[in-house]
Amino acid sequence: MDTGDTLIGRERLLTTIEDLLVRAACTPVLLEGPAGIGKSAVLRASIARLSARGLRPVEVRTSATSTLAYTAMLDLLPDGARGPIPELLATALAHRVAARGPVIAAIDDVHDLDAASLDLIGDAIAQGRLTVLSAVRSDHHRAAAIGTWADRHAAHRLQVPPLAPQHTAALAAGIAGGRIGGMTADELHGRTGGNPLQIQETIRAALDTGALHPDPDGTFRARVALPVTPSLLTAVHARLASLPPRARHATEILALGQPMRPDVLRRVAVDRGIVETLARAGIIRTDTWGVWLDHPLHAETVLDGIPDDRRRRHLHRILDAVATDPERDRGLEIRLAAWQHELGGKVAATARLQAARTAMVVGEFALVDGLLADLDGIDAELIRAEAASVQGAPADALRRLEGLTGTTVHQQAQIALLRSQIHLIAQGRADLAAAALTGVDTTRVEPALASEVRAAHALVLLLIGRTADAAALAGDLTDDTPDSARITTLVATSIAEMLLGDLEAAEEQADLGLQLVRSLVHPALLPFSEVQLEDSRIYAQLYSGRITLALQRCRREHHDHLRRGGAVSGLWASMRGHAELLAGNLRTARDVASDAVAMTRREDPLGHGGLTMADQALATVLLGDLDDTTSLLEELTNRPDAASPRVAVNLARVRAWQHAITGDLPAAIGSARDGARAANEAGYRTWGLFAAHDAVRFAGVEGARAVMDDLEASARGVRGGRFLADLVQHARAVLAGDAGALEQVADRLAGYGAGLHAAEVYAHAAAAAERAGDVRRTVRLRRLALDQCSEPAWTLRGIDRPPRLTTRERQIAALAAAGHRNQQIADHLSVSIRTVENHLGTVYVKLGISGRPELDAALSA
Repeated sequence: MDTGDTLIGRERLLTTIEDLLVRAACTPVLLEGPAGIGKSAVLRASIARLSARGLRPVEVRTSATSTLAYTAMLDLLPDGARGPIPELLATALAHRVAARGPVIAAIDDVHDLDAASLDLIGDAIAQGRLTVLSAVRSDHHRAAAIGTWADRHAAHRLQVPPLAPQHTAALAAGIAGGRIGGMTADELHGRTGGNPLQIQETIRAALDTGALHPDPDGTFRARVALPVTPSLLTAVHARLASLPPRARHATEILALGQPMRPDVLRRVAVDRGIVETLARAGIIRTDTWGVWLDHPLHAETVLDGIPDDRRRRHLHRILDAVATDPERDRGLEIRLAAWQHELGGKVAATARLQAARTAMVVGEFALVDGLLADLDGIDAELIRAEAASVQGAPADALRRLEGLTGTTVHQQAQIALLRSQIHLIAQGRADLAAAALTGVDTTRVEPALASEVRAAHALVLLLIGRTADAAALAGDLTDDTPDSARITTLVATSIAEMLLGDLEAAEEQADLGLQLVRSLVHPALLPFSEVQLEDSRIYAQLYSGRITLALQRCRREHHDHLRRGGAVSGLWASMRGHAELLAGNLRTARDVASDAVAMTRREDPLGHGGLTMADQALATVLLGDLDDTTSLLEELTNRPDAASPRVAVNLARVRAWQHAITGDLPAAIGSARDGARAANEAGYRTWGLFAAHDAVRFAGVEGARAVMDDLEASARGVRGGRFLADLVQHARAVLAGDAGALEQVADRLAGYGAGLHAAEVYAHAAAAAERAGDVRRTVRLRRLALDQCSEPAWTLRGIDRPPRLTTRERQIAALAAAGHRNQQIADHLSVSIRTVENHLGTVYVKLGISGRPELDAALSA
């Protein structure tokens, strides 16, 4: 028996939905209508149409039986994702939006979505990252609230209408297998009101009772009145109740666990014959996810009729069937575990462990505790420790891990890896993270775990300054390395190349890592991998001379993440502070870095707090504020990571500037050189070059001569670093006293967007020009120095401001710039031509120009 075409009469509605979602800027759409009107069928057909256009909507499965917040969001997240659901969803959507535009989520029975998930989806819609095609039962108790939610997000609300009489007859004919007589069709439409599910139930009941049978010509006519049911629910209940016991039990199992793959159904004693019987009766349907009850009303009716004791038995059977299934569904897994826990049923240990991990993803920590309540062993303790860390209790997590002793090398590696993650991510202690992984024998554990350990170890060794050791471990990357380890390794190699000065390789490695993260929408083993890769790319752009581009990106990301909050916002604030500092925006750099430091005091993943405070101190000391600098230096010195190379190098730079401002230039140069040598020993050549270059900024020729060897040592191996290379060129030009070479370097630095550096080099060029007796060039270069940086930088305070033009000089200069000859100017002002010539000569000197052709531009400036 055919189940009939449930899309009869829906072509116009389907076209409208398609137009709204494809052509109208992906506007959200809400389908409304009573139970059985065909909303689910329309939604599924719309998904097929949108998929045919290449839009690939994501189906979000709701459940009337799930009490856990965010469970439905698992459909929008990658497998294996860990962390707070809002942040994971924002990241996943950002990846997909970057590749294909806003994601379309299809949500049937949106009224069954929990309030937290509904709010989260609303936020994603408001951010332009998600749009929704959803359906709501207009007779549901939450329908009004869903309607208000849809209006708030400017959704198009479309009513799904009943079928017209001719479409009622066509649907009935498909179910009966032959044409429906005219009077019977009229009666059917009158009794059902054109409700497709009511039509199906009425025709099936009429066929079962013999009220409807075919004439010799194949036309179906009712010999007696068509069966009348008080309600659609009653009709559905009556048909389900007529099923044989085994088929009824199959519908109960499906109602609890749907969708379920056929092989899983067979493991719970639902054989193929029962599935085929239910399919012929139009009670179930099958798609890529598995087998479902055909209509939400079927599931609602079945669930209402399952006694608690039988439900418990069903749940045990389903859980046993999926506990060891490598393709198990996370949503089903966590629902089953939650129900079993609430009912007091005993769940197999393996299933409880897996369910506890899944519950941790959706933030159900009370459920995690309940599932693990009477479980001992290393696996349970690892989950408890990870849950404590995720909840912001790293000390408790580490206490649990300290008491664990793995009985196998594999378990020891797992414990060391988790301990390392907690030290690095929750506490920002790369030194402790590295110590936790030291001694793990990766040759004796399975390849996947070995790769994870090596990748994590490479990253933390890099962060504590053991660049060569980190590079050796990162070199073990192979084609069969798991994605999470591959991403972590690319994080390590991109940072290593950036610090070593190979900026082309650093950006290439960062781009590879970001492509992998975004193509798979899969987080790495270590959280924050994406932002670390972004940091590497930003650093590479800054140091290669694309400061303006990198600064724009940092400002945009900082603004966007501030609205969302979380630890990543602090990392972007830190990155922006560094970019503003290199651009010469000292006040902004100080303020943004100060905010970032405040954020890292609350949460400091990857230990960026010391670096950020160093940037804050550098901006503060460059502004000449010694009191605040002293306070920041004291706090920096007392940090637990003060001795780590990445903090120590920058700490030395701040101390050097402090000495310089107080007039102790030898001490300033000495501190800068100490920082450069420490950086080079750790393999941090990029930062060593900045430290060595500071000495040039302190004392001109003397500083350059004293530090040139350090500067050249840091510059070896720099590739793609135009900005870094020009800092070396600056020192060489200072030593040579070449005003022309200095001006060329300053021009390039200004083009990069390095305002303060450009201003300082223009100032050095002006000093060289003054020594050479070139007055005009001296004045022009001083003017350029002051124009490049409006900040009151300490390094620019010694620059003499060019003399101002007198009123008469400005009058004469303006007339000359307008094209008037000297005699015309003299006549106009009633002065001698000699007076005009003398004044113009003085103007040229004051403006630092050589003659009339440059006069207009100089006056405008």
